[in-house]
Amino acid sequence: MVHISAPSGVSEAPVGVKFENVGSNTATLRFTQANTNGDNCKEYVVEAQTEFDDIFFTDRLWTQVWRGAPSALRNGRGGSKLLRLTNLKPYTEYRFRVLCLNMYGMGEPSWPTEKNRTLPGAPSRAPGKLGYGNGMAGDVLMSWEPLEESDWGDYTIGYRVRYRRLGTGDKFRVVYIDNPEAAAYAHIQPPAPINVPYECKIAAYNNYSVGPEASWIAYSSSGLPDYPRNLEIIKQTNNSVTMQWDKIPNFNGPIPFWGVRYWREQDRPRAARRNSTIRYKRSVSWWWDTWLRYIPEEEEEDETGFQYARLYDDGLTKVPGPPGKETYILRGLQPSTLYNFQVRANSHPYFGEYSNITRAITLRTGNPWLQGLRGTWWIPILFWFMVTLLIVLLLILSCCCCLWCSVRHRGKPKNELFLLAKTNGKAKNYEVDVMTDYHKGVLKQFRDTIVRYVSPKPVTDHLVNCDALPQAIAGQIEQIEQIEDPDSANERLLDILPNRPDFAFDRFCDGVRPEHPWLSDLLEGEEEEMTDDHRTTLQSHQETLAATVDPHPVISHMEENKYFNPMEAEHLMSLSSKEETNNTVIDMLKDRPDPAFYHYLMCLEKQDTELAAKIGGPDYQVNIKRLQLEMETRANMETVMRMDTRLQPSHMVADGPWDDIDDKSDAESWHIDMPMLKSTDELKTLNTVAVEPEEEKKMSNMLAVEPAETKMTKMDAVDAPNMSSGLDAVQPPPETQSAHPFESQSGSTIEVDNGNPIIIEIVGDAKSVRWLHEGTPLPNNELYQQSTEGEDLHSLFIAEVSGQNQGCYTCEGTTEYGVVNCDIFLKVREPQTETVSQV
Repeated sequence: MVHISAPSGVSEAPVGVKFENVGSNTATLRFTQANTNGDNCKEYVVEAQTEFDDIFFTDRLWTQVWRGAPSALRNGRGGSKLLRLTNLKPYTEYRFRVLCLNMYGMGEPSWPTEKNRTLPGAPSRAPGKLGYGNGMAGDVLMSWEPLEESDWGDYTIGYRVRYRRLGTGDKFRVVYIDNPEAAAYAHIQPPAPINVPYECKIAAYNNYSVGPEASWIAYSSSGLPDYPRNLEIIKQTNNSVTMQWDKIPNFNGPIPFWGVRYWREQDRPRAARRNSTIRYKRSVSWWWDTWLRYIPEEEEEDETGFQYARLYDDGLTKVPGPPGKETYILRGLQPSTLYNFQVRANSHPYFGEYSNITRAITLRTGNPWLQGLRGTWWIPILFWFMVTLLIVLLLILSCCCCLWCSVRHRGKPKNELFLLAKTNGKAKNYEVDVMTDYHKGVLKQFRDTIVRYVSPKPVTDHLVNCDALPQAIAGQIEQIEQIEDPDSANERLLDILPNRPDFAFDRFCDGVRPEHPWLSDLLEGEEEEMTDDHRTTLQSHQETLAATVDPHPVISHMEENKYFNPMEAEHLMSLSSKEETNNTVIDMLKDRPDPAFYHYLMCLEKQDTELAAKIGGPDYQVNIKRLQLEMETRANMETVMRMDTRLQPSHMVADGPWDDIDDKSDAESWHIDMPMLKSTDELKTLNTVAVEPEEEKKMSNMLAVEPAETKMTKMDAVDAPNMSSGLDAVQPPPETQSAHPFESQSGSTIEVDNGNPIIIEIVGDAKSVRWLHEGTPLPNNELYQQSTEGEDLHSLFIAEVSGQNQGCYTCEGTTEYGVVNCDIFLKVREPQTETVSQV
């Protein structure tokens, strides 16, 4: 036979706990005891939780409501236990749990019962903190503390107040106050005699019944308290005085505090000076008279020169004194000073009048430090000797630290990157060239359009050729295009461009123009963006247009006017259905400049005049005619330019001698419009020369073009000697300073394995350098360690790189020309999966 004993320990939690037979103050709790683990329950503990046990930011509290032996329980069906709970609060939401205690300790609590509310009942108690207050003379102000909601016994309560004059046997006056938050009641009419006791009773009531009643004595108000009499100073110290005065006779109202007004004799406050002046005009008044004007509490600050204090009966300010006297201590005075004092009583909401003025001089203060020495004269000398010695030691330590730092800095080799920057001849006075806010806003406005249409590789190649983008960053963008897609590469390029110099915007527009001239015109502001009205019109009629319009003439027209490039036109022509082609054309038109809308109407008019009039409105033909005139003008200009190019060879004035570094041998290298001249010797033969732009010559043979439509101006006549000596009209721009090294290093990307450390080093002269992550300044702690060697080498050590701290790290510093930034993009390298094949 094998005997297996159960493990011993605390009892398991009771199960099947239910809350039944609920009344106003009673209920029955049913539960079943689970495994006791080797020992029977010695005691059961019942804990309750109500809706009023909430504590902010914590769980509700569990309160013990019953504890006893199992013999106090009744047996129910199926081995269950029954417990009758009493003294519950009416109209309160309860839930209970049960615990079992055996010789091993208290077991786990049971699962709480469902929430259940007791029935309504009378309020469980009477209001507390019964008292009375002061008011107008003859008022009876009765006060109490309102009941908590847990004591209401219903969803709302009121208060029943009964009162009568004490000892008269009169009938109680009864008042019902239907406000659970009420805290006082004032009897005003008829006025009661002053300082007479009243017998008061109060009880809370609800819709179910009236609760217990409480009694207390309240006195009728004595009105405004009289001024204190016989004020005197009975004791002085160097910083306090002990004041004493007679209690106010025939006043039984509450006095929360006594107000003290005092001032130094040399201050002579305004009120005292006023009374001193009046004293010589009124022979019956003296300077200590108490008829000083009454100053309410809210006007105390208006009386300049006075100081005020409040004396409370708090056990510290009030001191024991003879019967019939009030004795208080006023602290915070200056030593050896003559003060004037006045006292008045406060019986809320009134202040009484001030008492007579009493004078007193505080005692002189001796030097406590010298008194404590008791003749030991050498201690001050020793103290100052130690202070001097400490200062000398600190100076020696500072000198040693400075010497050690200088030796350490002299012996440390310079960083190779720093030496490389010096050998490349980078100047100290860097020019801080950043993109303007306007250009940044344009890139942000057309960001989605650029991402959808631009091919990133030709644009980045153009930016590299123009020195607007480093080759390393361009290679990273091309790598993104190969691995992911062109949209991601465009997104990355648009993230980098705002941190480049301002000329990068113009080079970006030049790089976009060969593929999408219309987009370049939008960026440079040459063409207006399509209006919202035109977009809405195309959207609302898109279904009709897709079903009726022949898309091929539209595509050819748009390609001819350079709104579609050949690749886009070929793609549109290859679409299978007419509806799909028209929908794609309309979606592309919404991104084009506003004139593209009228080009589309021009094509639509040739196919469906009524539909064109419906979409374009009553004046659409005027707009189409204006557009046709512009197209004819542009065609004539191109024809004349081609003819003039065949007839006259171009003679450009070379500007190479002004640049020692780059070979800029034509006007385009300086981005200026050069006049067309046969030779520079012709300038020496004339007294004045009218320099005319080449395009104006071409337009001189045109008759159909209106002068208002030609955007050309004539150049003013200039003196021949001035032009022959220096050619001021075509002077090259002054030599510009090199860009700051921060800008040339900005935009780089670093890939790091997850969890590895890294050091980022930035070279460049800057002060007040700090590091930021996604625009937030980084702390200098164990994870991020920032250091700067001199003003040229700035480094950031990251102890661990993860997906949470990857992103853009910015090195920000200041120069005499402004703020410079260098953005380094940190990316966690994704783990490469290896494919294992079995043979």
